[in-house]
Parts: sequence; structure tokens; C-alpha cells
Amino acid sequence: MIHHFSSQDTEVYKTTVKDDITKWQNVLKAHSSVDWLIVVVESDAKKKNKTNILPRTSIVDKIRNDFCNKQSDRCVVLSDPLKDSSRSQESWNAFLTKLRTLLLMSFTKNLGKFEDDMRTLREKRTEPGWSFCEYFMVQEELAFVFEMLQQFEDALVQYDELDALFSQYVVNFGAGDGAKWLTFFCQPVRSWNGLILRKPIDMEKRELIQNQEATLLDLRSYLFSRQCTLLIFLQRPWEVSQRALELLHNCVQELKLLELKSLGYLCGLVSEKGPNSEDLNRTVDLLAGLGAERPETANASQSPYKKLKEALSSVEAFEKHYLDLSHATIEMYTNIGRIRSAKLVGKDLAEFYIYLQTSSLLAGDNHLTEDERKSFCQEILDFANQQVENQGQKVILPMHSFAQLKTLHFDPPNAVVHVGGKLSIELTLLSQMPIPVQVDQIAIHVHFSIEKNSYRKTAEWLTKHKTSNGVISFPNEIAGLPLSRNNLPALELYEMYERSPSDNSLNTAGIICKNVHMLLRRQESSSSLDMPSGVTLEDGAHVLKCSNLILQPGDNKITFNIQAKEPGTYTLRQLCTSVGKVQFVLLHIYPIVQYDVYSQEPQLKVEPMTDSLLAGIPQKVKFTVTTGHYTMKSGDTLQLSNADAMPILYHPESKAVIYSNTREKISESSLRIQSSEKITSISLPVAPAYHVIEFELEVMYLPSATEPAVEKENTVNKENHRKNKEKQKQDNCMATVDQKVTIDCPWSIYSTIIALTFCIPFNAKHSLLSAGKRKYVQVCVQNLSELCFQLSDYSLKNSADCTDLQLVPLNPASQQTLYHVKSEIFPPLGAEYCKTGSLCSLEVSITRLVDLSEVDRDEALTESDGYCTTKLMYEVVDNSSNWAVCGKSSGVISMPVAPRATHKVHMEVMPLFAGNLPFPDVRLFKYLPHHSAHSMQLDADSWIENDNLSVDKNVDDQADSSSIRSRGSLHSTASGEHKGLPMPRLQSFSPGQVFNSSTGMQILVIPSKDDHVLEVNVTNKCETFPLATRLNIVCVGLSPDGSLAILIDEEGAALLVSLIGKCVIHQFYFHKPVHSVKFSPDGKKFVVTKDNLAYLYHAPGKKREFNAFVLDKTYYGPYDETTCIDWTDDSKCFAVGSKDMSTWVFGAERWANLIYYSLGGHKDVIVACFFEENSLDLYTISQDAALCVWQCDTELDGLKPMPPKDAAKEENAGENDEELLEEPKGEEIHGKANPSEQETRNKVKYSRVAKVIVFLILVSPSAVVTGLGQLLVWEWQSESYVLKQQGHFNSMVSLAYSPDGQYIATGGEDGKVKVWNTSSSFCFVTFTEHTSGVTAVTFTSTGYVVLSASLDGTVRAFDLHRYRNFRTFTSPRPSQFSCLAVDSSGEIVSAGSQDSFEIFIWSMQSGRLLDVLAGHEGPISSLSFNPMKCVLASASWDKTVKLWDMLDSWRTKETLIMNSDVLVVAFRPDGKELAVAALDGQITFWDHENAVQTGSIEGRHDLQMGRKELDKITAKQAAKGKSFTTLCYSADGQSVLAGGLSKFVCIYNVKEQILMKKFEISCNYSLDAMEEYLDRRKMTEFGSLALIDEGGGGDDGVAIPLPGVKRGDMSYRHFKPEIRVTCVRFSPTGRSWAATTTEGLLIYSLDSGLIFDPFELDVDVTPSNIHKTLRQKEYTMAIIMAFKLNEKKLIQEVIEAVPSSEVDVVCSSLPDLYVEKLLEFLASAFETSCHLEFYLIWAHKLLMLHGQKLKTRSVKLLPVIQFLQKSIQRHFEDVSKLCEWNIYNIKYALAISQQRGMKRLAEETSVDEEELDSDSDYLMKEVLSGCGVYDGTEIHEASAVLVHLSRGGAEVHMYAPDVPQMHVIDHSKGQPAEAESRNVLVESARIARGKIASLAKLTTADHDAVIFPGGFGAAKNLSTFAVDGKDCKVNREVERVLKDFHKAGKPIGLCCISPVLAAKVLSGAEVTVGHEEEEGGKWPYAGTAGAIKELGAKHCVKEVTISFPDDFHAERQFGNVS
Repeated sequence: MIHHFSSQDTEVYKTTVKDDITKWQNVLKAHSSVDWLIVVVESDAKKKNKTNILPRTSIVDKIRNDFCNKQSDRCVVLSDPLKDSSRSQESWNAFLTKLRTLLLMSFTKNLGKFEDDMRTLREKRTEPGWSFCEYFMVQEELAFVFEMLQQFEDALVQYDELDALFSQYVVNFGAGDGAKWLTFFCQPVRSWNGLILRKPIDMEKRELIQNQEATLLDLRSYLFSRQCTLLIFLQRPWEVSQRALELLHNCVQELKLLELKSLGYLCGLVSEKGPNSEDLNRTVDLLAGLGAERPETANASQSPYKKLKEALSSVEAFEKHYLDLSHATIEMYTNIGRIRSAKLVGKDLAEFYIYLQTSSLLAGDNHLTEDERKSFCQEILDFANQQVENQGQKVILPMHSFAQLKTLHFDPPNAVVHVGGKLSIELTLLSQMPIPVQVDQIAIHVHFSIEKNSYRKTAEWLTKHKTSNGVISFPNEIAGLPLSRNNLPALELYEMYERSPSDNSLNTAGIICKNVHMLLRRQESSSSLDMPSGVTLEDGAHVLKCSNLILQPGDNKITFNIQAKEPGTYTLRQLCTSVGKVQFVLLHIYPIVQYDVYSQEPQLKVEPMTDSLLAGIPQKVKFTVTTGHYTMKSGDTLQLSNADAMPILYHPESKAVIYSNTREKISESSLRIQSSEKITSISLPVAPAYHVIEFELEVMYLPSATEPAVEKENTVNKENHRKNKEKQKQDNCMATVDQKVTIDCPWSIYSTIIALTFCIPFNAKHSLLSAGKRKYVQVCVQNLSELCFQLSDYSLKNSADCTDLQLVPLNPASQQTLYHVKSEIFPPLGAEYCKTGSLCSLEVSITRLVDLSEVDRDEALTESDGYCTTKLMYEVVDNSSNWAVCGKSSGVISMPVAPRATHKVHMEVMPLFAGNLPFPDVRLFKYLPHHSAHSMQLDADSWIENDNLSVDKNVDDQADSSSIRSRGSLHSTASGEHKGLPMPRLQSFSPGQVFNSSTGMQILVIPSKDDHVLEVNVTNKCETFPLATRLNIVCVGLSPDGSLAILIDEEGAALLVSLIGKCVIHQFYFHKPVHSVKFSPDGKKFVVTKDNLAYLYHAPGKKREFNAFVLDKTYYGPYDETTCIDWTDDSKCFAVGSKDMSTWVFGAERWANLIYYSLGGHKDVIVACFFEENSLDLYTISQDAALCVWQCDTELDGLKPMPPKDAAKEENAGENDEELLEEPKGEEIHGKANPSEQETRNKVKYSRVAKVIVFLILVSPSAVVTGLGQLLVWEWQSESYVLKQQGHFNSMVSLAYSPDGQYIATGGEDGKVKVWNTSSSFCFVTFTEHTSGVTAVTFTSTGYVVLSASLDGTVRAFDLHRYRNFRTFTSPRPSQFSCLAVDSSGEIVSAGSQDSFEIFIWSMQSGRLLDVLAGHEGPISSLSFNPMKCVLASASWDKTVKLWDMLDSWRTKETLIMNSDVLVVAFRPDGKELAVAALDGQITFWDHENAVQTGSIEGRHDLQMGRKELDKITAKQAAKGKSFTTLCYSADGQSVLAGGLSKFVCIYNVKEQILMKKFEISCNYSLDAMEEYLDRRKMTEFGSLALIDEGGGGDDGVAIPLPGVKRGDMSYRHFKPEIRVTCVRFSPTGRSWAATTTEGLLIYSLDSGLIFDPFELDVDVTPSNIHKTLRQKEYTMAIIMAFKLNEKKLIQEVIEAVPSSEVDVVCSSLPDLYVEKLLEFLASAFETSCHLEFYLIWAHKLLMLHGQKLKTRSVKLLPVIQFLQKSIQRHFEDVSKLCEWNIYNIKYALAISQQRGMKRLAEETSVDEEELDSDSDYLMKEVLSGCGVYDGTEIHEASAVLVHLSRGGAEVHMYAPDVPQMHVIDHSKGQPAEAESRNVLVESARIARGKIASLAKLTTADHDAVIFPGGFGAAKNLSTFAVDGKDCKVNREVERVLKDFHKAGKPIGLCCISPVLAAKVLSGAEVTVGHEEEEGGKWPYAGTAGAIKELGAKHCVKEVTISFPDDFHAERQFGNVS
């Protein structure tokens, strides 16, 4: 109510107006109205007439004091409402605002009261007198209110609730639990006027409901009409039809439940035998239910109402009425021209009484006898052959009763043919008739369609879209049964766009359904039923015909031949068979059968053969000519315009290849090319139409030199230069130049312009430097391409012809980089990091980059047979003394002079300090030997051992070469033979010739555990305790033994925690915030500081105490808050720092000579104080970086205990001016700021000895831990940190698991990407390349690449091998990326933009932008790739989800429409389901293949968003606007994890669509939005305490909130971060999931606790029975019982008790259910068990025996398999490192042993017998026959012999006959080389490294054995066995050696084919060459065994691994190796 009056005098108000208002308010109270408003109208005229000297109270103030209280101001002032002034406008605005506010308040209050009344009424529904109709009227009133306010959605909810409530009561009534008020609705249905939707409110039915007189149908009709009205208002008319179907179904069911069966049986009114009494009663009920006839038809004699009543009276009447209506319908359709509809009605009418269809069905029924079938068939044929007057009238019957279409075959199989081509279609038709039938015609009706631009499609493109092989099979149809709705084909929808030909603007757009005839209930059939198929059609109609056929019973082949005429798609629609006047029609040919006819225009395509064309070098481009419909004739040419900048190069042998349209090679012909100055003419070969011609040419772009800028520069050149500069990108990107080529083609009168893009591979920069009077020009040339270039000419030229200018080059002779040096340091085996004092492996890799050049031709170069080597010396030094190089630090290597030749050197280094140490320096020199006629060549190892080489490190200092001196003698011996030998020298490389890529690299070294300097033990692991405080923890106190910790939060609540048991022991409340807490060094006490006091407590001991915190003393002294604490080493005293810039020293006990006073001297707050070790000397540090050193005149031992009486006296004499506190104080101790001189006499005194300003503070003697968002542990002596951990500075927003689950990558708003180890919980790498917040991160499928998207407009790829950003993806224009996805192959990277609404696609391999996907109309919120297919799902705020096919030109595959903005989308791991979370809080699940929604979850109520401190609405109301912002599937796809703006993370079951569990991620009330209700203690009469700006000082008002702030308003000084979940992800192993939240990165795991969870437990399953079964060796039963008990230790005991030999048997007998459980146990056991091989045997046997069964459940078992793979992979990496280390050690040991056992030979190429040394135990000789398996010695066998002999400690000498080879074999081709001859001795020297002698010098006496390796050389060079067979001859020297060794009884070893030598020379010998049969190619030379027998020797069959001794010649030790 509003009361209005004009402003008057105060006296008038007191006398009249006040009374009027009082009376008015009394009237309102009488009517219970509490909502009112008083409007006071003021006029400026009256104010001007009066002058108030003194301020007076206005009328408005009086009204407010009299009638308005403080909480509700209901008075408003209107100032001159009729005037147009600013003051008047402001008053009107205030009036409207007040009115709107009061109305909303009144509405809210009344609405709440109304809801309470309605809730009260609903709660009484179980009472006897409750009435649904009364409740219906009350809730409808609420719906009317919502409808009046246009809240139609809320109004609809009210009616839906009533609908559901009534349905529930009816269902309960059917179950026997009925309410009494339902009896009103159980009355028989007497009348029903149907649904009335034209009235918004049907008042008649509403009155019936109100009076409780409505029937069931009345209530349902009224309820449905109201729902429909609201749906129309909501613009959702489609729901009306949907709800109508549900209404009819529900009404029928409810009528049955309420036993109202009259309407339930209307479909069977009259029985066939005539109406009975029941039928008559039912008819009467039906007629009564029709209701009254309308007045306008009541007087008509034959109204529809009367006709319907008559039709329902009998069966005959109904049939007559049906026939009359049918004929009238046909006549009406015929008159209006709807022939199709008339024929369809006629068809239905014909089926009413014609028997032909039945006859045809019986004739084709195989269950009848042959005679019966023939009789029915003859009836059909007789009827068909009858003569009729009108030939056009034919009877149509379905095809399935006459014949069945089985298969259809296309020729060609791809069903694609060009215009003019021929196509053949062969049908297989199964005749159902029992006799042959003469068929007049078989016709196939074809639908022809032309797609836009279809003529551009080629045969190759069309073939890709064909799925069959030319044969299409049709399913067997069940006779008489139509297709169900489920079997109908899917919609084939195609987009159609029509554009204007002038400006290409879009005119119309639409969607075409190509198979609408298959889906509509009344199918369109323009070519079949419009005109009977018997009528002769025109030639232009698309009908395939075949006439005069005889169909035999069974299969019949019918062929249709087609000649393609018009391009398009032809779809076979109907099959029609004509027999006389009967036509059998197959209405739909399904599956869809199509063939395509295409017509293609000739095309020319020019594309480069490489990814990018580089300017300046010849490169190939491919020309592809598609002839299309054009026929290439002789003389047709391509005319190319020549450009000076891009010449076209060609070769005379250029070829052109002709392909068919199916890419089959037809022919190849030479290419004739003629070139002139302007034109290049290419003669094309003759080719028919629809073929492809391909050929290649070379082009080269010659960039012009940059000309000097002159005034008369050409304008065109300026424009081109400007365009080129615009196309250039950053410095690291190549500039591009487009070169256009004009080509004239013979098929077109127009020229074709082709643009080739060339990249400039170089970027040149220059700078001008000055030094004195000289100028230096520095030019830097950067190679931007991936190719290697050699800079040959780098001179500058003076183009201005200036004589005064002289350019003097300062470059060295060669700037070419010759060698690349790279160093890598690996930690010790089994360690993750290098440690101080431990040996680490240093690998130095030296790589030659270029071929032989002039620089290499010096004394160090050695050439042999075209193979060049040079000698280099490497040296590893460390000038910074960080590393100790163990062993040899330098060495000489022989380096091949060939590109990519690599030499690796391994050595050991030891780090001396911890921290990030730089790599040792690796230097490389040329090793120049000193050539002298009198000096002998020494081995290179001699130089290495002495390490006495001089190095020419500075070329400028080499004026006198004789000044080179050695640091010692060279290769000294006892005899002094080599003294004074000239030294070799080392020559440094020129700058730039050696590139060391490891310069500047660092490696992290941590201190070892036994390091005597560092006392901090860093285990590189962290652990989360299972406890939490209510608020943020502000201080932590740790006991000295590390067993206890005190955690104190912001309000002073403390937890005493056991670090051993990881549990809370005691809780304590300090009542106020605590600043610091610290234990004493002896652990018996601890000090807590709060306010300006210090409290000393007794620390909890090992004995049990009721109160763990016992207060001992309270210390007074500081005037301001305390800040820090420190104890002395003996726990006698402690120091306390304060904000009052003073420090106090207190005693833990009473000391007679210690008084407590303040130590001043600082000018800022004290931040830290430290006692010196074992001293009372003190160091204090203030906030202004001032350090004060306080020296005490007393030692710790000098403190004297105070006598008890003095202590009591001092306690009583102490000043106590403080007020009494509520909490206990213990013993109070007071200090004095300024004690008197008498008080300080004979007391401990402090004096300040120094004050300095410090810049670096070390907190402890050994380590430092600092804040600012990071944890640093420093080793102070080396000034390096040994541990660094830092989280994100701002909140994390995204995370991703690696494929194996070992690592997690996170991205934060601080622009950093961090990678965490899930095992240690440590971050081991941080990438900081982004300049703005990171929005998304993901791993590739390999797990070694992390990709991140950022708001800075870049997507970056990081390499986890080298920890670098190796690729950056950007968009053409700046864009902020909000989401990221990478496909399963890792090749395609996509990112969504939040400002341009586009999706960008890049190639990971090349980094190029592939495409930009546009189509969304809002920001892209989420991207997800299908794991199994290359399909991308994109979500946007435009309420759509689009599916993009990456393989089909990135086209939109499907668009899913949502009801709200889409926030996140995720694919199921198997790729078959898509989950979508929207802004309305719903999670919907989609079958993306069919675009069908399969389920939904309403998750808004599960979020339970808390109420913020400044929220004006409740948490329940706020939660309505919340939604899930992150979503992911579990590894098995059965669950989905969701989180959002809440403290909960919900996990749902996808199949059941129910909430399984909610995880509360935090209970920290220091975060905002944690409490569901506001704390009333924080509410004051001025509002919430959260609005008070703490520490605001004198600022006025509250700070204005910052616009657009989403994550907390930083304008408030008191800022509380809001709790939220930004991202959730499941681990691929399925064992854990992670979430990024306001609290940080949280990981939840299944493997963290011991839980007893039995499985199918039985009473007999006990540990004792399990052990008993195990002792009985019933292993399978023991395993099953252990799994039933499900205790991990017991399972492990049983598994490990099974012998390895029994694993196979046990695995095969395990049930399938326990196989899965055993696999899961093995995966977890691999993590900790040391029985690696044993568990590997188990895993291998299980997978081999049960692999096929497990494969069927692969989706369910995928997490277990991935978990198992992760465990095995980790062990594989560890074992691999160990094996590599052992292999290296073994090789090193073998090399040392060989080096000690070998005697170096004096000469390089010959060995004299007298110089042989026999120091070794055995002296062996090896006889070689060349080098190469086909014409000499088998190199593998020779090498193997040498290796095994050297391992046995034997010394081997090698010999070979000095004879020519039989011939030379080219081993690459396997054929003899013509005109080439080689020597056996020379070739054998290759294997012996030159240390070989002639076989003629070999004597038996000097050797213990002889061995002949294999190879064809034994049969070609040592004998003629390869040519002569058994008649062969053996080399004379070979024969001598064999006989001598045989005679001497010394062993003879013969390998491979060599036994034929012994078989020829030594008769009767027993030898072997393996088997005597080939055995399927296993023994390819088995025929040699027969030849050995022919030679007179005995052959023994042996395996390849057996060495066979000759028993017959055992005394001679003769043997063979097979």
C-alpha cells in the first residue's frame, strides 16, 4: 500500500497528517498488511519562501522517526516531480528503486510464507482427511504467481510436481496402498470432451477439481492443457507432442489400475459372433463418453456424430461406414490432383477384401505340398493373364511373396564410371514360385541426384568412399512383416549452400535428406507408384529394364548393361517385376545401392617434392596432368613462361608416366622439352581421356642481390620489397617469396597461374664496430633451414668504387665446422642423481661433420685405398676444480675423415661439490707425429700412458718452433734406447672448426649421505600426513629427535603429532594467534610466543600424561608482538625477538646472575636471532638487513642457579602490573627494559661489538630453507643448493598424466609448466617459456613430450629427454588459447581459441599450421581427441559440441546441440562414448557415431557450493548457478570424475548414472566458500565482519571491487582464496587420480593403506588352513584361498612358495576370476619385490595361457595391464642401466687383460718367426684365406675364433698363403667382379690389422695348435674343392701344415667347410660339417657331407653348437668345429 501527501509545514503535520498516517496504518494492520510506503512530495517554491536560520528537523525526518524503524526505511521523497530537473530526476529514480526493492522484499516474504504453508500441507498427506484437490489448488496458486511474473519455467515445475505426485498415488493404489481421496477418481467415465488446448485456463474443469467432482480424465486433461500452455510460452512446442504420447500411455495405465476398463477395451467393441450384453454395455459407455453433440450439428440428419454412433452399433455398420469413407477419400484426392494419396488409400482398401496377396504368400510357402503351391501359383497367373479394359490399371503386390533379391554385383567393383563408360549390374533373384514364370519385364527404378561440384570429384575420391567390393548382399526378409522402426536406416543429411555467382555471397542454406523415402510412413515413390511400371516410360527416365524373361524356381541371374551419360549419383530405389496385369514390387532396395558417374575437367597440379622449396638450389617439382574428359593428342604442349629469377632446369632423360584413373601404370615415355628466352615448351605424350600424366622438373629460384637505395628506384620493386618484408616472421623463421609461373594448357584458352613459394634459407645481420680509428664490420649469417650449407666465399665487396675504402678480411683460413663435440654425464648405477664423492660416467662423443677438405691435408692425414683417417687428441680438464677426472684424462684417437663418423670415449669423473656444476671442458687438438728417418713408429697408447705432450694452444706464440719442449722423457725404457727422441706436437684448431655443444651445460649434484659437511639428509621424497587443521598452519615446531611435531593454525589451535605413527596425539587451544614455537635442544621443553608474551611448556615425554601441554612459566618483557625464538645449545636460555626492535634473553630456569632486559640497537623489526654454538653470544637480524653481534661476558657454565628462597622472594617482589588473564599463566617472570645499575651489578652483561649490513643470511651452519613459494636446501660451503622445490606461484589450472602414470604435468596461471614424479612427489623440471597463464597441458602417446597451451598465444612442445622447448606453435594472428588436445599418434596438435572462436591444427613433425577450423560462435572451452579414431570433439559456449573428422579434410562430422553453454568434453578410453558437461550442471553422455544421447546426470545438487563471506544469497541458491568445469573418465571407462567451483569432487557410475562417492578435497576454513551457512558471530548490525578492511587505517569506505575479477577480489587487503577444483584426471593405470585445486596438486590412490577386504570368504578359509594346503603342495587351492582372505602378505607368501617349475601348471588350472586378481597382485608386487625373474615367469605364463580370454575383457583389464606394464618398464630401465654398466666394466677388464697378454710387434706388415714371444700359456696360429665369405675367410668366424682364444689366455699369430685369389666377388651383388685380381695374403691382412705373415714361414715347433676358419676361400684359395670336387688339389703350404701338425699330435681346428682340407690330406679322418640333409633349408650346404665321404673320410652328423673331436685320431688331438 502507498500513502501519498504533499509536503506541508511541521505544525500541519503534527495536527493532521500524523493522525491520518496513524489511522491508515491501523487499517493496514487490521487487514494484516505489513507492506506499505509513504511518499512525500516536496516543492522548491515553498522552500524559497522560508528562510531557516537554524537547522531544523524536516517533515521527512519526523515521519521516519515516528513510523520507520532502523531496519526498514519506508519513506521516500519526491522533489518537484513535474519539473524537468536533475534533482527531480534523482528523486524519481530513488522512488522507483525503493518501490522495486520493497516489492521484491514483499514478494520474497510472501512467497516464502506461501511455500511454508504448501510444505506444511504436503506433509499432512498421510493424514486421513487430506485431499489432493485442495493441495492441487494451493500449489496451482503458486504456479499462477510464477506465470504472472513470467517465470514460466518455475510455473511448469509446479505442474510437473503435481503430475508426478498424482501418478505416484495411482501406482500405490494399484499396489494395494490406496488413499481415500482416490475414490473420487474411480467413478465410471460417462463423458469426455477430449483435450482442449485452445483455452489457457479451462475454468469448467478447474471448478470440477476444486469441488472434488472431476474424473480422472478431467484432471489429466486440465493438467495437460496447463502444461501445454506454459510450453508454448517457453517456445518449446515440440515437447507438446512428446508429452501427449506419454499422457495417452499414462491415462490407459491409470484407467486399468483404477479398474475403469470401459475405455481400456474400446478397440474390441463387438465380437465376431455378434454383440452380447457385455459388448452392448461397453458400447453404451462409449457413446456416453462421446459427450454431447455440438449445437451447430444437432439438427442435421446425417452428422458425423450420428454416423459414428451408428457405425459403433454393429460390425456390418462399421464395415459399411469404413468403405464409404474410403471411397469418398479416393474421390476427393483424385479431384484435387493428389493421385499418390488416392492410390495409397486404394491400396489399403484393396487389401481389405482382395485375396491375391494371400495366394502369393501361399504359393511361396515351402511348408505346403508341391501341388498346393502350384494351384495357388496358377490362380495368380490366371488372374494376371486376364484381359482388362484399361491396360494402365494393374494390381500391385509385394515382392517378398514372389521372389527375393539375394545379391547385386557391380562391374567395375567400385561402382564408379566416367561419362561414356560402361557399367554392368548383375542381380541374383530367388524365385519363390514352384513353376517357371514368364515375366514381361523386370525394371529397376533409379533415383538420380546431382551434388554441387560433384563434377570435380575424381574416380580416386569416389572410390575412397565405397565400402563394398562390388558385391552387395541383401538380408532375408520375413514375409508379411514390415521393417521395424529400429531397423530403419539412419538419416542421410547433407548440407546445401547456394551462393551468388557475382560476389559469392550466401543466398540460401538448407539440409537435404537423401533417403527420406526409406523413413516416411507414406513413402515418396515418384518413379514407381506414380505410374505403373507396365507403362512404357520415356527413354530419358532413369529406369533399368530387362524384358521377356523366364524365372526358374530358385536362383536366377539377370544382367543390366548401362552406358553412363550424365554425371551424378544413381540410387537403386525399387525393383518391379511385371507378370500380366500384376506387378510385384520391392518398395525399397536396402541396404542402399548406388553407383556414381563423374565428369572431370582437365587439371594441372604443380607441387614441390619437399616440404619447402629453398631459394638458390635446384629442387624438383612434380607436374600432374589429369586429362579428365579431354584426350591428349600428338602435339599438345604445356607452355611455361620463363622468369629470370626462376629458371626451369631439365634433363634429356626426363620421363613422363601415364596412369589410369585407378592409378595403374599404363606406359612411360620420354619427355621432350624445348626452351627459348621467354617460353619453355613441354610436349605431352598421347593419352586417352580420364588418365593421369606425371613428370618431374627442377626449378631454382635466384634471389637478387640487395641494391643500394637510390632516388630513382623502381616503384614496383618497392612494392615487392614491402610485401616480402610483410611476409617475414621472426628471426628464427625463414622469409618466403612467391614466384608465379604462367602456364598455357592445350585444353583451355585461359592461362593457369601457379605460385611456388620459396624460402630464403639464410638470415644475415651486420653490425659496425669501432676501435680507435679502425672500423670493423661483423656479418652474421644464420642458416634457418634443416640442410647443411658450406660457406665458400665470405668476402665483402666495395660496390661504390670508393678508393679510400679498404676492406681487410680478418677471418681465419677456414670457417668450416669440422667436428662436433658433445659431453654427457650419467649418475652411478641405481642412482637418480650424481652425488659428491661417487664415480659418474662421462661420455664424450666426437663427430666429423664434413668430408675431406684442404684443411685436413697435413702430417696427421693417412690415406689408404681411398680411406682417409686423421689423428686427434682429446683432453678433459676442469679449471674450476669442481670435478676430479679419474684415470686417463687425454688420449689419441684415429678419426675417419668422413661425414657423420663418430667416436665415443668413456671415462669416470667424480664431483667434488654439490649443486649445479658446469660440465668439465673437453678440448680437441690435431695430433701431428714427428717424422724422422731414424725414429720408429710407436703405438699411440705409449703417448697416452706418459701424458707428456705439448700443445700449440696459441698460434701467435709459435714464432720459434724449436721452443716446443716436452714435460718429460718420452717412452723411457731401461736401456735408454729412446732417450732424446723428438716429441710429436699438437696443433690447435682454428676458431669455429670445433663446436662443443656441452659448453655452459650444468648437472645437478647432491651431497652424499656420508658427507661430513652437510648434515641435512635429502631423500628426495615427500609424504602427506593423514591429518588436517581447521585453518592454515602458521608455525611448526619439531622435536630434536624428529618424533614429535607441534602444528599451530591461524587461530591458535594446536595439534601434537607423532611423526612415527603419523597420527594426532593431543589437541590444545592457545586462545590467540601464535607467532612462533620451538623445542629446546634437549627436547624437554618448548617455547610458544603470542602477543608480547613467551610461554614455556613442558614437552610431552615418553610416559603417558593426561595433559600433554603443561605450562611452566610466562615471560613478560617485550612491548609489541614477538617474532622469533632461539635456544642455547644446553637448553638453559632462549632469546625472543620482538616487533618493538628489541631482543630479550630469558632463562629456562632461575639463574642468580641473569636478569632479563632488552637488547636494543635496531631500527626495524627483529626477524631472526641466533645463539652462537655453546655460547651466550647472540646475533640479531632486523628487517632492514642490519646484523648486530652481542657479546656476553659470561660463559654457559658460568650461570649460577638461584636458591629456592631467593627465587620465591624475587617472585613476590616482581612487578605485576598486568591484568589477570582467564587462561593459566604458570610461574610469571617479568623483565625490565632499563634496569638500574645496582640491579645489573655482578650480573650477566651483553655488549654490542658490531653492526653490519648483510646481503645474504645463512640460517644454520649447514643448510638454509627459505620461503617465497619455494623450498631451498643449501650447502653453504659450496654456495649451492642441494634441493629445490617450488610450486606454482599462482593456482594450478590444468594437469595431465603421462601414459605410464609415472609423471604428472601441471600448468599454472604463473605461466610455468611443471613435471612431477608421482612416486617421490617432487617436481623435477620446470619450463618457463610461456609469458602468460597456462590453460592446458597434455602428454603425447610416447610420454616423452609435454604440450602446453597458454593465453600468450602459443602452444609449446617440451622434450623430457633434453628438457627443452623444441617446438612452438603459433596462430596467424594473435589469439588466446583456452584448451589443447593431441591425437593418439602424437602427430596432430589442436588448440582452441577463446577470442576468435577458432580451432587451430598443427603438425607435430613439421610445426606447420595445417588448418583453421571455424564454425563455433562462442569461445572454445574444451577439446578432446577420440583415442581410437582421428576424430576431434570441440566444445563451445555457443551450446554446441562439434565432431571434426581429421582424415576427411577436417570437415564437421556431427554437431551436437546442448541446452546450455558447454564447458568440458571428454571421450571414453575406448572412444565409443562422449561425456559433455554444460553450464546447467548436467553431464550428458552421447553415442557420437549416431549422434544419440545415451544418458545424463544432474550434478548441480551434488556440488554443494559453500557460501562466501560476502554472498547475499544462501549456498543452496548459489549452487544453482554452479556447474562442473572439469571432467574425465576412469581408465576402464565405467566411471566419470567431475569437479568444479566446490570443495567436492564427484565420481559417478556411467551405466547406472548415480553418484558413487564424493571426495572432500579440503577442510581448511581459511579458504572462502567452505561454510554452508554464515557464522552469526561474524554478523553485526553494520553487516558482516568480512566487510571490515583490516588494517585499513584512515581510508574512507570500502575499496571498490576490481571489475572482471573471478578469483578473489584483490582490492580487499584481507583476501581469502576461494576453494575450487580446476582439473581432474585419472591415471592410466586406474590406481589413482589427481586434481588441481586451490590447495595444490592432490593425488588420491588405492595403494596407500592396509584394508581387510575379503572376497567370497568361507569359514574354512583361514591362514592355518592355507598353510596346511600349501604344505600338501596343492598350490592352486592355496592361491584361491589366499585371494579369498585377501591379505597381501599371505598372498605373497603363497605365491612365492610355488616352485618355478610348477608355475605353468598352476596358471593353467586357475579360474578366470582369479587370473585377473593374480595379475593385479603381480603388478603391485613388482613395485617392491626383489624376485624379479620369478614374478616375470608368473606374468608371462598367465598372459600366454589366458591371453585370448583376457582379450575379450580388455576394456575392463586395461588399467591392470597398464599398471603391470609400468612396473615392468621401471625395472627394465633399472636393470638396463646396471647391465650397461657391467658390460662396460667387463669390456674394460677384457681390454686390460688383452693388453697385458699381447706383445707388440716391431714391424707393421710382417712378423718374423724369431721375434715371436711365447710369454702366454698357449701359442696358437690361425690360417686365413682372404677377406670375405664368398671369396675368402668368413670374417665372423675368424673374429669369433680370435675372441674365444684370447679369453682362454692364448696368443694368436695369423698366417695366409702368398698366392692370388681364384676370383674376386662383389659382395653387394653376389657376382664375380670382372678384370680384378687380389692377393690372399694382402686381403687377409685386413682381418689381422696388418699383423700377418706368409704361411711359408710357419713352423710346427713354435705353435701349439692351428685353426682354419671357414669361408669359401678354403674351397677356392686353399684348395680347388669349389671347382674340382673330390678331385681337388690342396695348396702345397696348407698340405704341409696339416701333415706336420698331425704328425706332431697337435690340435687342428677346422671350421665350416674347412674339414674338406683334412678329408683330402688325411685319409680316414672323422670330420663333420653338420647334417647330411637340408631339412627345409636349415643346412643349405649339406651336399658337402657326400663329397667328404667320396674323399675317403668319415662324416659324423652333429649340431651346430657341438665341437667334434676325432676319436680315431685321439692321440693326435684332431678335431672339427661344425
